[in-house]
Amino acid sequence: MIKINRAGKHAIDIRFDIKGARELCEAFRLTLTGEEAAIALSEAAQINSKKVKELRLAQVNDEESLHYAQSGLMLKLDSESIENILDKLRACIEEGKDFFPAECCEVRFGKINLTFYAFLEKALELTRKTD
Repeated sequence: MIKINRAGKHAIDIRFDIKGARELCEAFRLTLTGEEAAIALSEAAQINSKKVKELRLAQVNDEESLHYAQSGLMLKLDSESIENILDKLRACIEEGKDFFPAECCEVRFGKINLTFYAFLEKALELTRKTD
């Protein structure tokens, strides 16, 4: 599960479960090889007035940015930001830790600076007590 939503004028949240963390990790690793990656969102998001169905990722050497792409968003980050995100995703996957700190990256989105926040949504374990 991977979901994104606008969380205010200067923020976007990306929420994912362990399976989503693995997908994100694989996609970010791919960008370090110079490839572009695309991740289908679990459900379409409404960002401003645009319907977003996927998140595309790419590595850049200049300004980090976010912009609309066909049926999705294109997130362009430098290798340092990607490595930082990968470290946090590995901690989620391998150690069950939260994505911490939640700040993922800061990017230029049109005329504003926007912060991406990431959250691992852990499954709630339901236990039944029997008498």
